[in-house]
Amino acid sequence: MNADTRKKLFIRALSGRADIYGLTGSYDRAISEYKRIIHCRLLEKESELQKNLDACLRISALLVVGKSDFRGTRKLIKKINVILRKNNLPRFRARALNILGIIYRRQNKFNQAQRYFYIFLYIYQRLKESESINAVLSNIALTHFNKKELDSALQNYEKCLRVEQNLNDRVSLAMTFGNIGLVYQEKGEYQKALEYYKKSLMHAEKAGYRMGIAIALGNCGALYELSGDYSTATEYYKKNYAIARELGTPRQVGISAGLLGRVYIKRDKDQKALQYLKIALSFFERLGDKKREATAHTHLGIAYKKLNVPEIAREHFQKAKKIFAEMKDNEGLEQVRAGMGELASFS
Repeated sequence: MNADTRKKLFIRALSGRADIYGLTGSYDRAISEYKRIIHCRLLEKESELQKNLDACLRISALLVVGKSDFRGTRKLIKKINVILRKNNLPRFRARALNILGIIYRRQNKFNQAQRYFYIFLYIYQRLKESESINAVLSNIALTHFNKKELDSALQNYEKCLRVEQNLNDRVSLAMTFGNIGLVYQEKGEYQKALEYYKKSLMHAEKAGYRMGIAIALGNCGALYELSGDYSTATEYYKKNYAIARELGTPRQVGISAGLLGRVYIKRDKDQKALQYLKIALSFFERLGDKKREATAHTHLGIAYKKLNVPEIAREHFQKAKKIFAEMKDNEGLEQVRAGMGELASFS
C-alpha cells in the first residue's frame, strides 16, 4: 500500500469518526477530527480545497448547533466566504448561508434567518438536489413556527417527512416528527402532538441518536406537564437532563434544567426549582440566548415570590422585563407583569 492510499484511508477513518461523534453529541471530538482532516490535506488542488471547505462548514455547523458558539462560527464563515468569492462553488455558498440563517434564528431574528434560508433554497432548486432542499425546508418551517405561522410550518415539515421516509433517514425522521409534534402542541392538539413525540423517540432510539432521544423525552414531558401530570413530566425531564449532561451540550443542558425548574415550581418544590433554574440561567447568559435567559429570570422570580423573598423576586422580574422589552416580546412581558403585580402584597 503506497503513501497516497494510506493517507486516503486515514482521512476516511477520521471522517467516519467525526460523523459518529457529531451524531452522538460529542461535538468537541467531532470538531477535533475535522481539524485533523484539514491538516492532512493540501489546499493547492481544487479537489482538496472543496474537501477542506466541506470540513470547515461541518465544523461551523457543530459550533452553532452543538455549542452555540456564534462568534466562532461567524469568524470561520467569514474566512470561508473569502475563499468562495474567488471560486464559483454554489453548493458551498448555500451551506454557508444556511449556517448564518441558523445563527439568526437562534438569536430570534426570524426575518433575517428566512432571508438566508430562501437564498439557500433558490440555489439548491437550481441545482435540483432534493436532500439539501429538504434540509432548508425544515429550517424554513421552523422560522414559520417561531413566527406563529403554524399552517405554513406544518406544510413545510410534511414535505420534509415525505423525503425522509423515502430515504429511511431515522435521524432526520426523529427531528421532523418532533417538530410536527411541536406544531400540534402549539395548536392545542395535545394527543396528536404526543403521538408524534413518541414516533420521534422511537426513531431516535433506533438510530442511536442521543441528542434526539433527549429532545423527544423533553417534548413528551412537556405534554404531560400541560395536562397537569407533573409527576410523569418530572420523570421524563430527569431522563432528558441526564442525557444532556452526559453529552455536555450547553444549550441542551440549559433547556433541560429550565424544564425541571419549571415543573418543580408547579409541584411546590421551590428550593429544587431554584437549583435547576440557576443552572439554566447560567448557561443561557453564557450562550447569549436572550429569550431563554429572560424566561429563566421570570421563573426565578416566581420561585422566590413563592418563598416569600420579594426583593430577589422583583430583581429577577425586572431583568426579565428589560430583556423582553428589548426583544419586543409582548407575551413574555405579559407573564412578567402578572408575576410582578402579585408582589404588591409583599410591599
